[in-house]
Amino acid sequence: MTEEARQPILIVGLGNPGKSYEKTRHNIGFLVGRTLAKSLGIPFENKKEFSGEFAQGEVNGKKVMILLPMTYMNLSGQALRRCLDFFKIETKHVLVVCDDVAIPFGKLRIKEKGSSGGHNGLKSVESHLGTQDYSRLRVGIGREENLDLAEFVLGQFNTQEMEYLPGVLLEASEVALIW
Repeated sequence: MTEEARQPILIVGLGNPGKSYEKTRHNIGFLVGRTLAKSLGIPFENKKEFSGEFAQGEVNGKKVMILLPMTYMNLSGQALRRCLDFFKIETKHVLVVCDDVAIPFGKLRIKEKGSSGGHNGLKSVESHLGTQDYSRLRVGIGREENLDLAEFVLGQFNTQEMEYLPGVLLEASEVALIW
């Protein structure tokens, strides 16, 4: 196995900690991370050194790590940076999972690099990585034009979204693994 193949991958789900944010649209990164960990049978541990919840396991001989920063969305990059430094992981082995209001609910978009698109979690990641060159999986949450953006993303999924959410989370976690 080459040195490159031995490099672990880190999947980072963005969200906000706390019960009041659990099932909000802005926490879809957390939900995808938890779905992936559950499907792999790996538990999360609270890792103070990373300021987050952390899980690790193996998939086809490849080490897979999942980080859910508990720093709140706007400071997500701090936890990611700590984890990268601790494990000496290069940014090319990182996939950040987040919500996106510009994509219809349930649609996925994966990119190797790009701008934050105004997403505060991605702005923090870019700031702490010092680059826009990292992979991201954007999970569409759509947008209701008549609602304030913050109110919408911090709002609970509606009944129709809740019906489709398990399938969206499963598909996004599978895409993360394929990546």
